[in-house]
Amino acid sequence: MVQELISYILHNKTLISLICVIGILAVSYGMLNDNTLIFIIGLLFVIGGYLLIRRRIKDHIKKNLTRTNRNSEARNSKHETNPK
Repeated sequence: MVQELISYILHNKTLISLICVIGILAVSYGMLNDNTLIFIIGLLFVIGGYLLIRRRIKDHIKKNLTRTNRNSEARNSKHETNPK
């Protein structure tokens, strides 16, 4: 159940955006009203949202690189089997 929740959080853009917006609002509120606790909680939300976005981007890049490598290997093997 926990793994399903983590997977849902990692792949849901709306939830990641919501985490970042909550963090930004909390940081702003903490700064304007001199509330250190809310400010720090907001920073944690922003950092968490950043890490989730970063993980999504890394996964996307890895997926595209493996697809590109497979395509280039397939093209290279076709050229090797059909010499001119």
